[in-house]
Parts: sequence; C-alpha cells; structure tokens
Amino acid sequence: MNQEYKVLLEEKELEIYELKKKIYEYELILKNLTGNYRVISQISREVEIFKKIGRKFFSLCQKIKGWKNKYLITKKDNLIYRNSKEIINLVPHNSNLAIHHPDWMGVSNSTEDLFEYRLPLREIHSKLLINKIADLIIDRQIKHVIFSGFAEGYLQLSRRLKKLDRSIMISVFWHGNTTHMYEDYSWERHNEIIQLHQEGHLHRWGFAKKTMAELYAYAGFPSFFVKNSVNNGNLQTSQSKKHGISTHKNRVGIYASGETWNKNAFTQIAAVKLMGDFKIDVLPCNDRMKEYANQIGVEICGFKGGVSRSDLAEHLSGNLINLYVTFSECAPLLPLESLSYGIPCLTGPNHHYFEEIPILKQYLVVNEPDNPVEIAHKALIAIDRREEIIELYNAWALDNDITSKKTVELFLTG
Repeated sequence: MNQEYKVLLEEKELEIYELKKKIYEYELILKNLTGNYRVISQISREVEIFKKIGRKFFSLCQKIKGWKNKYLITKKDNLIYRNSKEIINLVPHNSNLAIHHPDWMGVSNSTEDLFEYRLPLREIHSKLLINKIADLIIDRQIKHVIFSGFAEGYLQLSRRLKKLDRSIMISVFWHGNTTHMYEDYSWERHNEIIQLHQEGHLHRWGFAKKTMAELYAYAGFPSFFVKNSVNNGNLQTSQSKKHGISTHKNRVGIYASGETWNKNAFTQIAAVKLMGDFKIDVLPCNDRMKEYANQIGVEICGFKGGVSRSDLAEHLSGNLINLYVTFSECAPLLPLESLSYGIPCLTGPNHHYFEEIPILKQYLVVNEPDNPVEIAHKALIAIDRREEIIELYNAWALDNDITSKKTVELFLTG
C-alpha cells in the first residue's frame, strides 16, 4: 500500500481515538449533572456538542471504511485473490477465460456448459484487488476475457486489463433482456457495458436471447447470438435416480431464480389446484405463497433461498412435471435441464426454444402465462404424453447442441 495512504489512515484513526475520548468525557458530565435550570441549559448545550461530535465521528468512520475498501486488501479480498490465482494458474496460456458471478445460478450453469475455462468472481469494490486480479490474467497471457453476466467491478477490471495490455480482447455475454431495464442493478450494469463500447474496449457483445442479439446488431453494436445448451456431462445425477427411487407420482415442481412478479408463482400455484390431487414443491417459496396455497387447498412445500445445481437436480428429477411459466425470460436453462432428466417442463412464450419442432413447442409453451386454466390443461397433456415429449426433446437437443457450439465458436473467434 502507498505510504501516503498509510500515514493518512493513521492520522484519521488517531482523530477518531480523540473523538472517542471526548464522547466519553461528555457522557460522564451528563451523568453527574443535577436537575436545576442552569444545569438543564448546560445539558442542552452538551447534547448539541455531543451530536456534532457523533456526526463527525460517523463521517470519519465512513471515510476510513471507503479508503480501506479502496486501498487495503481485507481477509475476504485476500481469499478471493488466492482462489482466483489458483484457478487462473490452471488455465493454459493464450486461452479464453469466462468470468461469472458464482451466486447467479442460471448464469453460472450456462457459463459452465458453454465455456471451458471459467473464473467465479463476485462484485469487486477494492481497487487493489482489481489490480491484482488483472495482473494474474495478464501474467497468464489470457487472450480473451468474456464477462458472462456483468457484476459490479467488472467495468473497472476491464479498463485495468486494457491499460495493461491493449491487445487483450474483452467481451460480454449478456443473459438479460429489455425487461431487466426496470431493475436498477441491471440498468447500471447495462450502462457500464455501453461505456465499455464507447471507450473502444468492447470486442463483442453476446446475447443468450436471439431477439436481443438482433436488436443490438441493428443498433450498431458488435452483437452475437450465443445459444444456450445443456452439457449433459455437467448435469448432476440425483440421489433418487442413483438408488432407484421412483419419481413422486403426484408432485409438481415450480422453480425460479427469484420471487418477483414476472416469475408468476401464484398463477402456477392456482394451475396446480385445477390439475386435481397434486402437491407442489416450490423454490424459492415465501410465506405469502404458502398462505395462498393453503387458501385454495393445495399442499405445498418449499423454502426461501437458492440451491446448488446438484440439489436442484434432486428437486427437478423427483417430480411428475415441472412448471416454469413466467412472463419474461432470456433463454432459461432450467426447462432444458428438467427435460434432460426426462421430466416435462412447461414454459412461457418468451424464448426461442423448440421453433424447429412445432409439435414440441405446442406441448411445452403456454401462450397465456396468466391463465391458470391453460397451464393446467397443458400440464395434464404433458404428463399423459411424457414419453413422446422426451423423445421429441432429445431430437431437438441433439441439433441444438451442435448449433450452440457453432455460435460459441463464432462468438469467441469470429
């Protein structure tokens, strides 16, 4: 760390120590004061002084916290650095490296299935950590960095990489759509990618949603369509399948990446009621969902929070059918994973899947996501024609895997 900042931090920490002493002295004075008028006036003055000191104390603490985040490596950052170093050192020289946020499960699973070399990296707020990770990447002679998803700090890391090596290629693989512009985090990250393009640092901008790729190509960006595909080698074999335990004969799964309105949980819960005597397994599941299910007489289980890919496999493969009938999507991986396990999964009309096999699209795509009657009707048909659906899906998936590899290759090498 720069000596100048060390001295500055020491000075400010000394100042905080002196403020703490003053606060303690004033607390003692207030305790010893009696209740006459002069004393009450003195108390008022002391309280005002106390408040001013408190505000100054809080302000200094915030500044020091900001300085430490920017210029010091914390224990957490040190762990991130060590893990990153261990992973990057296993990547061959002159390779592509896909960086993704490990807590974004759909994005991470897609990244795992499409790109050979990957670095999980959460938001980065420390300038020093950004510099150290950039050094690792440059020292390893990585030729192309792909940010799969775009978290806080990725823009600064991109700029640092370009500063160290102008020849390194920086690309983004965006898993969102225009609906995400309502979300502040997505909007801010989208604007950062635009900045990256305006600065001349963005090599390619890949999109998992076909229409997004078409839109941004028309708008003049270096846009590429990158097809999602499930790599069966990465799929987890559920414990129930391993031990020969049969699928739950009357359980329907409803899974999503969050509890927001566009994930359409309540309509799907209502649809299960219309299907007959079925239980529901819901993830994530909040108290309102449970209350609603109880109100309409549907047995429900589930909990808040995310699960690992292996745990999700256990849930997906244990149901008679899964529902993923949402209002807005990009190119959801979960329905493909479910179908790869041999379990039909209904979706909303918001992706490019199954266009090549109209009958499969007819079976699995619900045209009115807010219509529980249509969802229930199609779910019962899918249960009845499960074997036909899985056979059609396997044929579609075979072709999709081939075209997916071609789109990835084109995105990486052009």
